[in-house]
Amino acid sequence: MASRMTEAQYAQTQGVTLLQRVVSAVGPIFTIAQAQAQAEALGIVPAQVRWTLSRLVQGSWIARLKRGVYAVQSPLLSAGLHPYAIAAVLVEPMAISHWSALVHHGLTTQIPPMVQASTPCAVVTPEMRGGAGLSTPGARNLAGAEPGV
Repeated sequence: MASRMTEAQYAQTQGVTLLQRVVSAVGPIFTIAQAQAQAEALGIVPAQVRWTLSRLVQGSWIARLKRGVYAVQSPLLSAGLHPYAIAAVLVEPMAISHWSALVHHGLTTQIPPMVQASTPCAVVTPEMRGGAGLSTPGARNLAGAEPGV
């Protein structure tokens, strides 16, 4: 007796295939647009990509970092993502700062409980409402930032 696949099973099969293709082409952090480009080669219509990504989030294959940006979670990716890489995706432009910068350069042994970054942009995320560390010193104080960006 042949069994019918449920919607969840279909998304997992199609989703894992799509995810493997995206990771090999783009890397472990990707956007919906990048996933849609890879899905097109697999014959997956753009409307199906959002649904498939949603099912992958529900199955803990990927995590949603912000609207339209995803990061692969285990078991597909054996090595964890560096927190600095995730911070760089969340806000642009940005610079690792404060204790995080001191740790990176070996100037302290104290490990901060979160990645601390600075940006000239005004940003508030749900996590920051709980006291996360992202400061906005202004573009003139952030080396390499262009005014008006």
